[in-house]
Amino acid sequence: MAYFQVVRLVLGYSLTPFSFVLGFILAKCLSMRRSRPEFKAAFASLLTALQILLFKESKWHFLVGLLFACIGYRSLVPGLTGGLGTGKSSVSTFLRSHGWRVIDADEISRNILKRGTPAYRQVVKAFGSSVLDKASGEVDRMRLRHIVFQDAAKRRLLNRLTHPWIIGTILWRIFKFRICLWEQRVVVDIPLLFETKFNLLCGPVVVVCVAEDLQLQRLVLRDRTSSEELLRSMIRSQLPLKEKVSLADIVLDNNSTLDNLFEQIKQHFPC
Repeated sequence: MAYFQVVRLVLGYSLTPFSFVLGFILAKCLSMRRSRPEFKAAFASLLTALQILLFKESKWHFLVGLLFACIGYRSLVPGLTGGLGTGKSSVSTFLRSHGWRVIDADEISRNILKRGTPAYRQVVKAFGSSVLDKASGEVDRMRLRHIVFQDAAKRRLLNRLTHPWIIGTILWRIFKFRICLWEQRVVVDIPLLFETKFNLLCGPVVVVCVAEDLQLQRLVLRDRTSSEELLRSMIRSQLPLKEKVSLADIVLDNNSTLDNLFEQIKQHFPC
């Protein structure tokens, strides 16, 4: 009899973290705006029943499992993305001004490449000192950008070196703000949301889109130091906007004025 009690105890503790997955899946399901309401309700009921069945014989395991499920549920945050020049930064700025905590992947990518960091050393080793600013010793991001967007193999190499650090930092900040500090309004701003498959860890997925000709026009006006051909290659390096829109839960159309864009944001985000 004691043997079965030990087995049940070990099994209970080993299954408890599985509740995190159940909570996360439930949150992801509820965030999918295009899913039918009855499907959401049925799926939520199924996961709740599974949680009860797993831990029905132990109140302690059930309570700990419930805690893990809550953590998993809160670990899902909205993911904001778009193409170059679509106005994603305008959306992030608006959300910040209305009390949202924005986890900015671009800002993280700049920080992880600061002099002396592990990612800095890896990039310098891979690309050589030619990517460094001679005066400061920091990575010259403009020079590095010209290199990687003219060579797909080098771009993949840079992504392979930096993405683990970026994704790791994003996950830590989600845990910090949503779990440790229990903040409600947290959103992840990540340009390569689909390319890195991080859309699987976000919900709802929000895409800012514009017409292709307007996208290039805005990008040329914003970035006067790069040639039009380089800007085109930068756009082509990302998943086409049409595909991003087809995968989105929420689409923000930025073909009109900023006021119109902000009104769309208010419809989907509490501001």
